[in-house]
Amino acid sequence: MQLPPTLVLVNADCRKECHARLLSGQLDDVILVETHPRFYSAAQPARRYRTGWSIPGECPPERLQAVHWSVEQLTREGFCPVVEAIELPTEGVFVVQEGFGVTAHEKAAPFVPGPQYLTEGPPGKIITFRAVEVQLCAQQQVEVIAARRTYEAPGLIGLPPLIGCWERPDNIVWILPAGDTGCGLWRWFTSGGDRHWHDEDVEWIYRDVFT
Repeated sequence: MQLPPTLVLVNADCRKECHARLLSGQLDDVILVETHPRFYSAAQPARRYRTGWSIPGECPPERLQAVHWSVEQLTREGFCPVVEAIELPTEGVFVVQEGFGVTAHEKAAPFVPGPQYLTEGPPGKIITFRAVEVQLCAQQQVEVIAARRTYEAPGLIGLPPLIGCWERPDNIVWILPAGDTGCGLWRWFTSGGDRHWHDEDVEWIYRDVFT
């Protein structure tokens, strides 16, 4: 589809590809929405982010903080974005990024999509889930133009079955036997979606979705 003049980025960052289109004029602005606070104590209101300039070194801190670290070199050239709070739009093209995961002390749980955000998730209980959807929203209807997803979930009974209690450890890439936290038969993980996709990457939408 054609790149719209405004993109709504929900939990997604405006990185190099995004800034390249802002600087070229292909994008007038982007609207940044955070439903999960990362750098603040609470979720921030929707903010309009557009190109602005200042004398290098004189950009106000509140405007500098909105610049993603991947394009910090632009600020040394005088880039100083204009950032202002606005009402969250209900129509337009939304890029929605969502993540879900349970800790090692929790059992697998179902993912429940929220309104105006992801439209769907894997069925059943899962351990981790990451997804990006490009949505066309109009007249309270949502059409998913493109999506990438990856997930891990408890799978089939392992062979041979092992009986006992097990807690999935944090910060370990792989351990045998893998399975859900709790007691009973240990079960292998199953995974699906695009396993080769890095779940923080939304740069692909500018190359693969928009012309």
